[in-house]
Amino acid sequence: MEKPSWIWKETAEVIGVLGIIAGIFFLGFELRQNNELLQAQARSDREVVRREAFQRYLDNPALIEATVKARNGEPLTDQEADLLTVSSRATLWAWRYIYNEYREGLLDEAALPIVGWQVVFEDSPALSETWSAEKIQFEPEFVDWMERNIVNR
Repeated sequence: MEKPSWIWKETAEVIGVLGIIAGIFFLGFELRQNNELLQAQARSDREVVRREAFQRYLDNPALIEATVKARNGEPLTDQEADLLTVSSRATLWAWRYIYNEYREGLLDEAALPIVGWQVVFEDSPALSETWSAEKIQFEPEFVDWMERNIVNR
């Protein structure tokens, strides 16, 4: 005895719906996996930025000397002042990059090294001066965040 055609039709529709539901679950799984990968990449990028900041000093003893002189309030040569300004710019742009990773949801707020940035900012007169002179180059949202969390804490 042959089954009525409507049974075949309903069976095919049920299989199709189950396929769509499975596809939605698979897509959700893939999106979650992709987000986890993006977050891991953002954490890795943050570590690279941090290592590069340390490396900048390790590779340049003149930068260490200029930093120590600035901290001690000693007069700087034009070359030392320029070296500190360029280093400060690099630091601020690195912080902006990390902040943008946070803003885009790739880093949690707890992953932002806010206390470390505060210490660096307070310990570096050149960084403070560079920020005052150059903050106009940054997005207003980043400037506001920096002012609230780092500069005027």
